[in-house]
Amino acid sequence: MKLQPRRDVPSRVAVLVQTALTLAVIFVASQVFVSQLEWAGPAMGLPPVVVALLLSPIATELPETMNALIWVRQGKTHLALANISGAMMIQATIRPASGCCSPRGGSTGRCYSQAPRPSAR
Repeated sequence: MKLQPRRDVPSRVAVLVQTALTLAVIFVASQVFVSQLEWAGPAMGLPPVVVALLLSPIATELPETMNALIWVRQGKTHLALANISGAMMIQATIRPASGCCSPRGGSTGRCYSQAPRPSAR
């Protein structure tokens, strides 16, 4: 714990305060990130959603990469490899799943797996 680094078991108040501060920092940083994406899209002549789809994975993978670098320096290569591969697996499944459930050719909103099958004649 950053608030009580010398204690073996930090106090409950310290844990709650550090958690609340961390959540506040994450919230503010995410708001800044989204507003910058909204600005960067038109500045580059692209829709904001395209910029978000291109840059958001980079921003979400940076902490994972930093964790992996720290763990490699500590000799925990198995942990670093598992962290990176798990993060890549999430990135590789979220987008295809969201694309699979997007409406196609209309506004039905049904997943491809829910699309009606052609009747046998």
